[in-house]
Amino acid sequence: PPGDFDKELLLPIIETAKFKKLNAKRRSTRTRSQHSDRLNDQERRPSQVSKILFSQISTSSHDKQDEDPFQRSGFVFGGVYREMRRRYEHYKSDFFDAFSLNCLVSLIFMFIACLAPALTFGGIIADKTNNRLGVNEMLIASSVNGFLFGFVSGQPLLILGPTGPFLVFEEMVYD
Repeated sequence: PPGDFDKELLLPIIETAKFKKLNAKRRSTRTRSQHSDRLNDQERRPSQVSKILFSQISTSSHDKQDEDPFQRSGFVFGGVYREMRRRYEHYKSDFFDAFSLNCLVSLIFMFIACLAPALTFGGIIADKTNNRLGVNEMLIASSVNGFLFGFVSGQPLLILGPTGPFLVFEEMVYD
């Protein structure tokens, strides 16, 4: 049944969430303490107050500019550059997360899910076209299509493999 699962499977996820929450709490208390130290320094040195306030105002306006994705940057591909600079720390995990068991299992599943229809429809189309189009052509077409989809990733709802209407179309073109 859907609700019957081993709670030990969720333990790493729960522990990771707790660890992230604890780190965020530590970071916020650290920044608060640094901010209070800065305020204490301001009380001691009143000549520095205007410099610190001005730097905080300029950095806060700079941060707001980075947060607004529709703000013009003034140079070619400035928005892309700003987005990459903002998200750079997350890019490393995109590559290193691929070396996990869950990713390997997903890779094998997707391989079989894409290979099975290509073999099936390739065999059917070979019968319909007197072996002029067959399994090999269907596998090559599916792999090129999958590569282009992975490289461009422009349309998430793109149909990657062969379908029934494709078979009907190819049969009509052949006849």
